[in-house]
Amino acid sequence: MACCQAASRSAPANWLAVAATFLPSISISAWSGCAARLWYQDGSAAVPPAVGRPVAVRAGRYRLSRSSRRWLDPESGLSLAQFVAGTSDYWAWWSELDEVTRNGQPAGHHDAPLGDPYWRRYICGQLELARLSADEIARKLRLPGDPRSLLEIGGGHGWFSAQLCRHYPRLTATVLDLPGSAAIGREIIARAGMADRVEHRDGTRRQTTWAAGTTRCCASILSTT
Repeated sequence: MACCQAASRSAPANWLAVAATFLPSISISAWSGCAARLWYQDGSAAVPPAVGRPVAVRAGRYRLSRSSRRWLDPESGLSLAQFVAGTSDYWAWWSELDEVTRNGQPAGHHDAPLGDPYWRRYICGQLELARLSADEIARKLRLPGDPRSLLEIGGGHGWFSAQLCRHYPRLTATVLDLPGSAAIGREIIARAGMADRVEHRDGTRRQTTWAAGTTRCCASILSTT
């Protein structure tokens, strides 16, 4: 998969792009939930003004502009193309905001069954975001003592766990997530050659029991034992 292959390549300026606010407006807009849609409706590009000019037109053909190629070319080590494309799913979630506000029930955006294409769109997009910061987080996060095991709840792609395992030679990790998410995460970790160090487990924090002494965490917050 393109997302897995791209993740295996290093991008040394990853975190600097975020910390120095060099991220283009297209990714910032997508991050806030107001994603750019880079496809065409009625023969014209449907691109919000905040995006700027992600595409150029020459001789009647569309191509990525030079400024956006770094972020939207799937071959780029910093590509956010799959994340931006995947945010098409977000519009349906936000369209239910009035009902969610009234009845207090979640939109159920992660209710897709195992094998639904939604999971690949979502997890590969989240992986592209994780690549921007995971290496820096692994270097800056000081785990106590000589960590041997790590539990990440809701870790999806498992990229944060993988980078921590690379940084701590004796560390192994378990990533707990929904079956559809975990299935894509296993592919990503296998392609990265980290399957012997990072294991995905199907489940949720409410449905899963752990051995005594294991600290639980959620939302990709990591804990070690």
